[in-house]
Amino acid sequence: MNLKVSINYYLKERKSKKKSSIRVAISYRGYRILSAIGCSCLTDHWDHKKKLPKIHKENDLYIFLQNRSHTLLESIKEASKIKEISKKDVRELILEIYKGVQAAEKNVLKMKIFIKQFINDVKTGKLLTKKGVVFSLNTLKTLETTLKHYIEFESHKGKEFALEDISSELINDFKLFLTNNYQSSKNTISKHIGNLRLIFNYAAEKKLISTSKVTEVKFNAGREESDNIYLNEYELEAMINLNSFDNTKEEIVRDYFIIGAFTGLRFANYSSLDSYAIKDDTIEVISIKTNQKLSLPILQPVKKIIEKYSNGWPKSPSNQEFNKILKKIGSKMPELDKDFEKIITKGNKKIVCKKKKWQFLMTHTARRSFCTNLYLKQVPIKSIMAISGHKSEKNFHTYIKASLDEHFRMIREAYQKNDKSM
Repeated sequence: MNLKVSINYYLKERKSKKKSSIRVAISYRGYRILSAIGCSCLTDHWDHKKKLPKIHKENDLYIFLQNRSHTLLESIKEASKIKEISKKDVRELILEIYKGVQAAEKNVLKMKIFIKQFINDVKTGKLLTKKGVVFSLNTLKTLETTLKHYIEFESHKGKEFALEDISSELINDFKLFLTNNYQSSKNTISKHIGNLRLIFNYAAEKKLISTSKVTEVKFNAGREESDNIYLNEYELEAMINLNSFDNTKEEIVRDYFIIGAFTGLRFANYSSLDSYAIKDDTIEVISIKTNQKLSLPILQPVKKIIEKYSNGWPKSPSNQEFNKILKKIGSKMPELDKDFEKIITKGNKKIVCKKKKWQFLMTHTARRSFCTNLYLKQVPIKSIMAISGHKSEKNFHTYIKASLDEHFRMIREAYQKNDKSM
């Protein structure tokens, strides 16, 4: 017997701008059955002529519906061999074949929902770093930026991704989106991809996704060494002697920056220094980033600032405000009113960013200046690392921003010392 069965899919609300539920329509022996199947699709992702999702937009859904159509058709044919099946029989087959679809769709954990959950766990201290300390405010801000860009990425793709959708292809699409839509630098993209790696490793730890699936994903973005500035001893001396401030905040920022430049502390530590950290001629702190105990010698410029604030330490501005004020301070210094070129990769192109040196000032310039100036004094690298808290020479060398001329000078001085000793 040649059994004629027609199976098609339709959207309940064709003109909706949001998702519309999908219905299956079955024509069989002169009657037509229309039934909801528990899943939905964006209307602009639907091909009304083919009565299926657009394959390039909803590939998984397209395959799912095609498979279910085949299963339903075969089930009707098999059932009709035994008896003449009724509308009720067909409806029961629909329930059997599509059962659990709606529940499964509701229980699918969306990627952006989990990213929000991850950020909340970081905020509340539920999730700590590998070293068992809370994440820094700066890390939290970059995570929130990653979430913002990811939500925009989904909007651009016209699709919400589930946690299980993670793949190397998706990561590459996200990198391309950041490159084309934001002209993000290579290092900025690397930071966002690193955040996603952190998030998905956490998902694997919580058994929300298989560890093997995360391991297969290539979270590679690559970084490039930045031509960041440092302030030499002459420039730092000029900043110390600066006294033309528009307000108290500028002086406070200058003082905290000088502490960072002569201790090697990170912003989170040098901006929160207090009298409890002062132990005779040393500063003893726990690194907020690494949880490592640091004992630092108090050099003369820092000693003067400690004496200045002996009656109480002023509150430091936030990182963002600090950077803004720091640039304003730098603009008052003739020593920093010189051109500086920084080469960065944006949108797969090498771009030369040329500005005045003071325009590149930021909180981390202090720590970079500390490491570079001691390096130029030919202090052993291991000794500098003991104070700065660097764990590897590879990471330490990214802080050294000595120019070619300065390296030549170091070599010349080394030979001159050698000649005198002979």
